[in-house]
Amino acid sequence: MIKKRYAACILVIAAALVTIALMLMVSHKSAVNDPALVAEKIENILPPLSQGTKESRYYTEMPMMNIDGSDYVGILQVPSGNIKLPVYSHWDESCAMCVPCRYSGSIYNDDLIIGGQNDNNSLGFLTSLNIGDTITFTDMLGRVYSYKVGSVCHKTDYVPDTVGSGEGLLLFSYLSDVSRYIFVVCK
Repeated sequence: MIKKRYAACILVIAAALVTIALMLMVSHKSAVNDPALVAEKIENILPPLSQGTKESRYYTEMPMMNIDGSDYVGILQVPSGNIKLPVYSHWDESCAMCVPCRYSGSIYNDDLIIGGQNDNNSLGFLTSLNIGDTITFTDMLGRVYSYKVGSVCHKTDYVPDTVGSGEGLLLFSYLSDVSRYIFVVCK
């Protein structure tokens, strides 16, 4: 009798844990699947915006903000195209399908590399950028860093660390329709 009750309790607890895990996964997935909502939540929490300046720093770790269980390091914006996207804190293949992800580097070292998928939810706008277009990155301290598109190149190799590294901001995405990567170097 006691063994049956014990087994029943374990089954109830296991079912509850599975339910909680599924709820957390759905919550995480819905947050990542709606980049505009995440960007809006970040903007509502940010301190007053100020102009970011490039400076030599000892501590270059980018502050993160947790929104709905996911960590973000900033907002990527293309004012001319009315594009505003949250940037996930680290490279994650599954998240890169929905939102841009920090591949490596830091905005403070002037070597930030951001990548993502070439679709409407992530970095699909890269193919429509022109040299001279303005791109901004707002960090979690409310500092806005402005860049101009300096060059756009296509490569068959996945080599973001060697294209424009240390020159400012590098954006990249895979273009599945032409089997190439696009790299946008912003200075």
